[in-house]
Amino acid sequence: MSNLLKSKFFLGVMIVAVLVVGAVAFSNTAAAADCTITSTLRVGSKGEQVKCLQAAVGVTADGSFGKMTKAAVQAWQSAKGLVADGIFGPKSRASFTGSSVSTGLPAGCTSTAGFSSTTGTKCDAVVVVTAPVTGCEGGAVYNSNTGAPCVGAVVPTTGSVTVSLASDNPAAGTLLVDNTTGVMQNAAPIAKFVFSNGTGAEVKINTVKLTRKGIAADGDINNLFLYEGTTKLAELSSVATKVFSFNNSAGLFSIPANSSKAIWVGINMAVATSGPTSIGFSIDSAADVVLSSGTTAGGSFPVKGNEFLTAFITDLGYIDLTSTTTFPATLDPKPEAQEVWRFTATANSQKMKLKRIVMTLVGTTSPGDIQDLTLSVGGVQVGDVAQLGTDNKVTFDWSATPYELLSGQNKVFVLMAKVVKGTGRAFKFTIRSTADFVSTDTNYNADTVPLLAAAALTVVDPDSTGDGTNINN
Repeated sequence: MSNLLKSKFFLGVMIVAVLVVGAVAFSNTAAAADCTITSTLRVGSKGEQVKCLQAAVGVTADGSFGKMTKAAVQAWQSAKGLVADGIFGPKSRASFTGSSVSTGLPAGCTSTAGFSSTTGTKCDAVVVVTAPVTGCEGGAVYNSNTGAPCVGAVVPTTGSVTVSLASDNPAAGTLLVDNTTGVMQNAAPIAKFVFSNGTGAEVKINTVKLTRKGIAADGDINNLFLYEGTTKLAELSSVATKVFSFNNSAGLFSIPANSSKAIWVGINMAVATSGPTSIGFSIDSAADVVLSSGTTAGGSFPVKGNEFLTAFITDLGYIDLTSTTTFPATLDPKPEAQEVWRFTATANSQKMKLKRIVMTLVGTTSPGDIQDLTLSVGGVQVGDVAQLGTDNKVTFDWSATPYELLSGQNKVFVLMAKVVKGTGRAFKFTIRSTADFVSTDTNYNADTVPLLAAAALTVVDPDSTGDGTNINN
């Protein structure tokens, strides 16, 4: 085969591969691209906007529009019913952002080629099309991910607080349980609601009651959680004949005036479950959402999420935490980092990705006494430096670049911190809930609960009968 034929054959294979892979990657990520494309991009274009396009299409984001990028764009254009010319112009940008198609061409232009017959302007000097914030597509008033008002949207002042089902409420799916190890999915999203405040003042929601639906029993549920984004707001307070309640007299969450919040529900099924079962949750009446003022919310009730089925498997991956009681009995306050805790994490059954750990400081110290916390493995820092919040919690978030552990592999995580003051006080770091340790089974692509020494994890406490590390005078 001649070199010319070989190069053509290679290019053909390359384009086919991009057409298959690129089309999937682009269609799944374009709408969520966290960047804006305002220029017409074609072979030879360079820069940050090209990187944005390449990241969305699934090719190497080197900032240079070449043959691979063109092939991927052509595949996407074909899937969208656009002219597959590989030129990312106004119509492609309109489809990319989810906005209505508008050429944005200067007067006297019918395409991006050449110059305007009336003004002499280059026809590819198009009007800027800016992608809406993710969750605000289609002219939404509230962001379906955060509940915040969309920029430029007119937020209705209704004079009341209402609850509705989120537009991105989780679709019906499957909840995984492994009865052989006692592992289940961890805070699996099962419902999402939008709480809207149409009044002129901030309101607090003190009580939310969810009614169980489907073919299941109350005992089939190990725990429920309320989340705003990745932040856990509350764990289940009580259960009474199908009604699962969350209560906090200080407020589960607050909603600013003329705004809203999207709150999702996470579930842990019980390992003793025998199936098949189906389960879902609804807010059945106004009385199930109680404000701090004692009034109730409005809405069209019941507000019901979808029902999920339970599947039983025997190879659900998880992380087992062991050797959790190693910490210094005493230490001196000083500006240099010191080890304050360590534990071992072992991946079982599948390759695992560790995404987030939330630790809670317990003791008589104040958050300002302990600063610049890091986690390291083998002397190498994992992720960024973190600080304690006023709630005595510190979060290590690696969601963007999870830390991987192969099945059977164990790693010793060392917590380092600068204990700068706190003489005569004591402290210890703990993990208070399975929801505070987020790791993903890469085979089933599901977050799963960790275990503690091969048993159910309730609280990881390095010194359950003592006060932990004492800071010397």
